Amino acid sequence: MGCSTGGAEWRTLRTAHANCGPSGIRVDLVLASCSHEFDPHVAANMIRFSVSVSSSRYSRATCLPFSSLDNGSLALLCQDALFFQSAIAMTELSFQTMRGLDGNNSYRTRLQVFKTISLLRQKLSLESITEKTWIQILYVIVNLASSARIFGDDEATMHHLDGMHTIVSLIGGITKVPSAKLLVEILRCNMSMELHAGIEPLFGNHDQLLAHLHSSPSTLTIQMKPPITIAGLDERLRAAWQDIMQYCTITNLANKAQGRIPWDQFLRTFVSVMYPLCSISFGDDTLNEAIRLALLLISSHIFLQWKFITVPFASLSTSYKNHLLHLDPLPTINSRVKSWCETTMCV
Repeated sequence: MGCSTGGAEWRTLRTAHANCGPSGIRVDLVLASCSHEFDPHVAANMIRFSVSVSSSRYSRATCLPFSSLDNGSLALLCQDALFFQSAIAMTELSFQTMRGLDGNNSYRTRLQVFKTISLLRQKLSLESITEKTWIQILYVIVNLASSARIFGDDEATMHHLDGMHTIVSLIGGITKVPSAKLLVEILRCNMSMELHAGIEPLFGNHDQLLAHLHSSPSTLTIQMKPPITIAGLDERLRAAWQDIMQYCTITNLANKAQGRIPWDQFLRTFVSVMYPLCSISFGDDTLNEAIRLALLLISSHIFLQWKFITVPFASLSTSYKNHLLHLDPLPTINSRVKSWCETTMCV
């Protein structure tokens, strides 16, 4: 399926990536070094390695399967200069985070990101792009959004999110994204910025997404005891708490058995927990609001945090700290609940 590049959505996509690269890079040098000629063996090894180190974007205990690419997929990707360059950029960024260094101060990392953006602009200048190519471009923009997030460049991250949203609209909506892993990456970028900068979710129709995800049965279930009994606890919070406990139990068992959690299970729990928690608010109901924010903080650590560095969620952290101040003068709040809420700040 070909997609026309002359519509308003297309112009929005090109505008979103017009000026979203890291600062301090000379554009003329970047363009001069963006060669389309590269050794296919080097490309294959780089793409393989970038897939293996992509686990650094997830917390240590997720037990997700980061499987190797099959030879057919690898051969196709090695022919794409943009995808290859994106692999180089993400590998550089992963090395920076593994070493505990600030990627924002690494000229080489920033240069590779800018090269990727330059090749992306060239790709977007084509007259017609197939749906398959759109999906590859979507992978690249997800990588760019991740790098911008680590650089602390919120404006660039939002530009990339706008680009993702445009492409998802062009292919028919969020339920048309072909793989659970790619959908996880997209929604993590969106949710991360929602909790960090307080933005409205671009992919906010979680009811439609949940219906789509629950159209097939869950692959992993386990019977759990109900969470701590708290008088007046909203049932939606109780359900979210239960889902978090169940997922953590399954993950702990997988860790002990050196097993893997399927991507669709991670996606299902992530969406079932975090999107409803973000869409509700309890206002003056101090207890339920405090627990809602605490559950968001815990789930952000489970589903959104990176392995080697701490990704900030400034808006959520500020809201939670401010709300905890209102718990102290309330004698009706159980001391055990207060202690639990305060402990979650250490997550």
